[in-house]
Amino acid sequence: MVYFGERLKQLRIEAGYSQLDLAQVLGLSRSAICYYEKSRRNPSTEIIVKISEFFNIPVDSLLELDDKRMMLDVSGLTGEEIKSLQRTVDKYRKNHEKEKKAGKTR
Repeated sequence: MVYFGERLKQLRIEAGYSQLDLAQVLGLSRSAICYYEKSRRNPSTEIIVKISEFFNIPVDSLLELDDKRMMLDVSGLTGEEIKSLQRTVDKYRKNHEKEKKAGKTR
């Protein structure tokens, strides 16, 4: 799976832009582009839309959602809440696999 930062860097380089060039076009700082590319920060929804429009690609392609993976924003949740959420997802996957093996899924 290619992560957002890697995808952004790939698109930028293919288009022949430096980090500074892209930052200026999007109204951001060069350091913001650098942080995004290194996955040190996640852009806001507004910035994601700007980037997808600039490169003329759908947001889901930019975020690589076509492989059915997605990022979940857990900011504001406590560590225990995040662990609880992960346990819930793990239980769902386990149950789904059981159903799949039993031939109960569509």
